[in-house]
Amino acid sequence: MKFVCFCLFLLFNSCNIKSDRSNSGKKSADKFYTDQGDWDDSRIPLIKPYELIRLKGDSQWIMSLFTTSINVSITNVIEVNVLDSIIIVHSGETNFIGGVNPKEAWFIVLANTKIEKGFTKRRDFEKELLAMHVGNAFFIKANSVYSSFTKNKIIKWKTLK
Repeated sequence: MKFVCFCLFLLFNSCNIKSDRSNSGKKSADKFYTDQGDWDDSRIPLIKPYELIRLKGDSQWIMSLFTTSINVSITNVIEVNVLDSIIIVHSGETNFIGGVNPKEAWFIVLANTKIEKGFTKRRDFEKELLAMHVGNAFFIKANSVYSSFTKNKIIKWKTLK
């Protein structure tokens, strides 16, 4: 009987049983917010399901969109920030639906409702933020966000500058 108990003990302790709780009893982080990418890409999690992706060997960050009102993705992402449930993005030259290729573009993504808005003029972008009662919005370089993410293993948006 002792042998059977010992074998069961070894079996349960040797299995890699995954739980949503760590040893400290705290809920573990969603892998979406901690995964830094695969062998062929780097990633920055924004608000699930939104993320920035950069292919290995490339310098360009890309953000996929989930509606087709603007485009399928935002290319040449330079700066980004997450303000509660709002994602703001500043990109270099990118493609809009309809063939418009502005030298710069600004985007507002309401992650909870998947409303995605794009602007070819910074002034229009800022007016929209004010209409949404979003004050003191600022951007953070995407590469700086990534550096912080790889160092800290998670992004604390409110502490980034």
